[in-house]
Amino acid sequence: MTRGTCDSDGSSGEEATLTLAAVLETLGHRYRRDLLRLFRERSARTVDSDDAVGYLLERERRRSGETPSRDHLEITLLHVHLPKLEEARLVTLDREAGKFRYHPSERIENWLRFIEAEHGFEG
Repeated sequence: MTRGTCDSDGSSGEEATLTLAAVLETLGHRYRRDLLRLFRERSARTVDSDDAVGYLLERERRRSGETPSRDHLEITLLHVHLPKLEEARLVTLDREAGKFRYHPSERIENWLRFIEAEHGFEG
């Protein structure tokens, strides 16, 4: 699968078309929803893995009162959640640099806003 070329703001001339099943799979885990929220909060569309892990650790601490192992969370992020977002063509990974770039999707953003409206930010 190829994406269009990225503009300087991280946007692209094309947007991935996701089926309903792909949208639900993409938003089916809180870490992926949290990552999308992180991207939405940043003006830049590129995030490094250390920042993302720190953000997820803090969100999990607030959510459950417990903090998971940083190493476990980083491994899960790099081997499960980012690849799922990459498969949905929402991120491009640069593993060597430890960074990833978000490619916004209006459909995903709309679903994420719906989930937040129905279940709150913790959903």
